[in-house]
Amino acid sequence: MIGAGRRGTARGIYVKTAVQARALGAGRAAACVALGLIVLSASMTGAAAVSATAPLGYRAFCMRLPADDLCRTRTGAATLTLTPWLETFLTEINVYWNHRLTWTSDEVLYGRPEYWSVPAETQGDCEDYALAKYGQLRRLGVPGGALSLIYGKLKSTGEGHAVLSVRTDQGLLVLGSDVDAVLPLASSEIAPMLIEDSVHPAVWTAVASDAAAGESIVADH
Repeated sequence: MIGAGRRGTARGIYVKTAVQARALGAGRAAACVALGLIVLSASMTGAAAVSATAPLGYRAFCMRLPADDLCRTRTGAATLTLTPWLETFLTEINVYWNHRLTWTSDEVLYGRPEYWSVPAETQGDCEDYALAKYGQLRRLGVPGGALSLIYGKLKSTGEGHAVLSVRTDQGLLVLGSDVDAVLPLASSEIAPMLIEDSVHPAVWTAVASDAAAGESIVADH
């Protein structure tokens, strides 16, 4: 059972994942992750899926950086077995980035309302948190086919929001930026509207009746 958590409760946690990765080397770190996963051929989208336009920020990111791993087709969908080790691993990644980065709007950083970027320093908004977590999980050996970005609204305020999700045999888990705990999608901080396909990242699926074209939603929290 994955428990709830709040930002700030784990500020003093010793995030051993990054330390382990440096000590073991990328190859052994990847092997550790590989031990905890089962690769399946299941599709990301369900029978009732409705194709939607990818968010404008994502499309602009991939136009700038078409060779980035975030934009490339992946080898296949993957489902991770949710073991206690994997839950701890994902939580540590989430805690690390939630407390490394300081939330700062795209308007302040880039002078525009929506600009997706992998954070180079210690500032970013919600999608930058999600991209940073995606990058670290990929570097540590998690297959891209298990990862999907989710675009929607923050439940607490209704503001536009983006998070990273991980497909497990217990369902999608959300690595959010408002909550340190890794939570099932239904009990997470986001009300999803668009979900990225885990194999074909340019394909997004509408998951809410009011989901509009991607350019009309701005992830501003």
